[in-house]
Amino acid sequence: TLSQIITVREVVAQINASPESGISPLTVTFGNGSSGATSYFWDFNNGNTDTTFSPTQTFPSGTYQVMLIATDGLCCYNRSS
Repeated sequence: TLSQIITVREVVAQINASPESGISPLTVTFGNGSSGATSYFWDFNNGNTDTTFSPTQTFPSGTYQVMLIATDGLCCYNRSS
């Protein structure tokens, strides 16, 4: 008989921002509560992106929806915004 071991991985992307609002220009530190991931892609919705674990970004006045894509480098990914 042949047997195979199948490993199911789960990637969870989770963002937290501090501060969430304030006076422009606002410098925000993004915490990364992701699990199961080995690489990260941040899109700050202002023309800037980053691939570090926990980046900092300065925003001019306005409202921005930030997106994090977390991947395990194989087949699993998740995004949070």
